[in-house]
Amino acid sequence: MKNHPLCGWIFISNVIGFGGKINLHCPLPDIHVNEIKPYIKIEFLEIKDKHVNNIVHKGMIVAASKTHAVIVTDIDLHPFDNLEICGENGVYCKVLEKIIDGYFVAFTTDSSPILGNIELI
Repeated sequence: MKNHPLCGWIFISNVIGFGGKINLHCPLPDIHVNEIKPYIKIEFLEIKDKHVNNIVHKGMIVAASKTHAVIVTDIDLHPFDNLEICGENGVYCKVLEKIIDGYFVAFTTDSSPILGNIELI
C-alpha cells in the first residue's frame, strides 16, 4: 500500500510472485472441482460492506468440491464479492476469480446444505 501523490492510496493485492533477478513465486494450491449433473439451481444475494442486497439473483452450480464451486450467473461479479446462497440454511461463499464460463468461489461456511449428498472430493 502506497500513498500516490496524484490519486491517493494505491492498494496492491493478489501478488503471486516477482520476476526478473528475484524470480520468486508463491505456489498456488491445485484446487479440483468436479462437474455435477444435473446442475444445482440456486438463488443468491450479494453482500456489500456487510450489507445484504435484497435483490435475489439466479444462477447454477455446475462444478463443485466440498470447499469450492463454479457458479454460472447472468450478473457481473468481482473477486472478493461475498454471496449468500439462499435456502433453509444460508451458505456463504466468496468469489475468487472470473473464469471462462462463470465464477470460481470458495465456500466460507459448510456447503452441505446446498450440495447435499453429492459425492465430492
